[in-house]
Amino acid sequence: MHLRQIFEAPSKRAAFALGRLNPATIGHERLVNKIKEQGADPFLFLTDRPAKLPDDPLTPQQKLMWANDSFDGIKVMLAKNIAIAAHELNKMGYTEVVFLEGEDKLFKILQAYNGKTEGKKGPIEFPFDFEKIDYVRLERDADDPGAKGMSASKLRKFAQDNDKDNFKAGLTQKAQPKAEVLLKTLQGAMGIDPVDREPTEDLDIYELIARKKELVVQQQKPKIDVLNNIAMRSDPKPFPLSWNAGKGEISIGGKVYVDPKNAKQFVSFFDRNEDKQEAMLKALKSASTTAKLFDVLGLKYKLDMER
Repeated sequence: MHLRQIFEAPSKRAAFALGRLNPATIGHERLVNKIKEQGADPFLFLTDRPAKLPDDPLTPQQKLMWANDSFDGIKVMLAKNIAIAAHELNKMGYTEVVFLEGEDKLFKILQAYNGKTEGKKGPIEFPFDFEKIDYVRLERDADDPGAKGMSASKLRKFAQDNDKDNFKAGLTQKAQPKAEVLLKTLQGAMGIDPVDREPTEDLDIYELIARKKELVVQQQKPKIDVLNNIAMRSDPKPFPLSWNAGKGEISIGGKVYVDPKNAKQFVSFFDRNEDKQEAMLKALKSASTTAKLFDVLGLKYKLDMER
């Protein structure tokens, strides 16, 4: 053994990846397993960006909870971009990293900015300096019917179609016991009125993180719940209120499409007029009476009575 090896501290090594995981699937579990195979401390960073439909329905905190419900043996954290993720690992004392991704776009950024403190616009806000950066390229086959081809977009499509069996099959084994909760969470985030929605403690936790509101009120008023969801979207696209469950509703069938601006105006009016809430809740029990209510309030919508 050389004297240098005796007196120098051993290198601290981390393996990590950065992804949206909106939401996490069995396809992402392949990534997690690959990270854990690198012989380094494993980290998974999720992009810390606001929810935005159609591709990013879950909030960062919802994604974090979903990932922790899906994977074992890995530290899951949030980071707005690759530089912040690298900066955080550097702050933890890591001197070597292994970065894993499907394309070498982010790896090129790591290489280009490693060890630099100045950029084109001045000092770099989140510098990092690693002695060594290794790279592992991952492959995904979108046509593969199993884990290799599973993606967040496929899972969102299963949620949109209320395809419970394929949705559950797309989750990791660890997450599958919470399949119903996760399905309803994703449907709510996507502005879809879940079929046969029943409040559960786990679902309350996910929604509370997303919206920071008392859920007792939401459980009593399912259409208000959906309108609240729509009102909070950053995408101006209209979203549907649907009457296909039949539970507590006076008429089944039909959809009312409402954009976030008009949904917000409705929710605001509802909250300000407690004496009229009972009548409004009754109106929200069918598509046709909801349309009439929106007409009275001067709100814009699109009515589709096809079943």
